[in-house]
Amino acid sequence: MSIVKKYYIVSGIYNIGVAFFGGTLYLLMQQHGFSAADINLFLIVFWIVSFIFEMPSGIFADTFRPRRSVVLSSLLRILGLGILLVPSSALMILIMAAILTAISDTLKSSTLEAWVSNELHSKNLDSFFANSSKLNTVINLLGGFLVRRSWEN
Repeated sequence: MSIVKKYYIVSGIYNIGVAFFGGTLYLLMQQHGFSAADINLFLIVFWIVSFIFEMPSGIFADTFRPRRSVVLSSLLRILGLGILLVPSSALMILIMAAILTAISDTLKSSTLEAWVSNELHSKNLDSFFANSSKLNTVINLLGGFLVRRSWEN
């Protein structure tokens, strides 16, 4: 499979996941019994960990190759969001999920784009990323629409 197809698949799955969890995550937390203060704590921990790990995750990607960073990011995101699917109102679960998803987010941050840029060695990357941006916008719109439709039923 070509690097372009791999990029579109990984990027598409990531964007569908963000569309789904981005629109429903706070409702899911409320359903598990977390208060607005707990949900804000999740966000605070998420953004602080993201800030702290942004540079180390870039070093990780440079040292161990972007592809490994993308794979680790995906595994940590699955684990972090999977923890939130377990019905529990334990604050420690919420904080652990925030830490795992934040580290995952920093590992993915621009790494996917670096991976495809390194593999393509092309001078026509501008048009590739422009087309990718358009495709991801459509995927996000469809993902958001599907989430909305699933909540209506």
